[in-house]
Amino acid sequence: MNSDKKEIHSGNNEYEVSLVDIYLSVKRNRKLFFVVILASFLISLLATYYKFQPTSHKENGHKISSAITEYSMWIEIGTIYRANGHNNRIDSAINALEKVKNIYIPKVVAEFNKTKGSVLKSSSISVMTPRKSQLLFIKITKTTDLVDYEKVLMTLANYLFKNHNDGLNSNYKNIMRFTPTKIIDGPSKTVAEAKVNKKSKLLIPILGLVLGIFFAFGAVFVKEFLTRVKEAESSV
Repeated sequence: MNSDKKEIHSGNNEYEVSLVDIYLSVKRNRKLFFVVILASFLISLLATYYKFQPTSHKENGHKISSAITEYSMWIEIGTIYRANGHNNRIDSAINALEKVKNIYIPKVVAEFNKTKGSVLKSSSISVMTPRKSQLLFIKITKTTDLVDYEKVLMTLANYLFKNHNDGLNSNYKNIMRFTPTKIIDGPSKTVAEAKVNKKSKLLIPILGLVLGIFFAFGAVFVKEFLTRVKEAESSV
């Protein structure tokens, strides 16, 4: 029983001594220890700065900014006023949305890219309608300087206008008058910096600090090892 206690006590002493050795090694090489941590942290700060600062690149010789530029417009579906007093919209907003999304956008993209090359992407164009409204919102996110985005928006609008407004008198009976489908706002341009997740921005410096501590311990241990090797060789 006593021998067991003695072994356990002896084991604890070894553990305590090893911690003391680590402490003394760091203390003897504290300058190296903190320099490595500081260097790792500064490198992580530089990496964060270059990763999240506004950048730009060149596409076909044109400079493209990382800022998000969007072009948009609002369209209101027209109304038909009948002689019998039963008024209705020229088209439902949902139906108009499906036309723009599935017919006009692919058509405009194909027409534009036929002369300019594959620079206009369908994925950069979105269309939506607010719930219980007769409005369409069309937005294009800029991806290149080679596209006249306002012209693209107007072309989409004109296709919808042609479908809605042309030939109303011949297609509908008892029309007294109508207000055409029209643009009520835009085309307009907005520019905003790309949003950065604050957690992602903090993660790199924190990781740099943690890695710096590990590297610092490693540097201290390597230096201590080399010092002891040199002392052993000199004593031989």
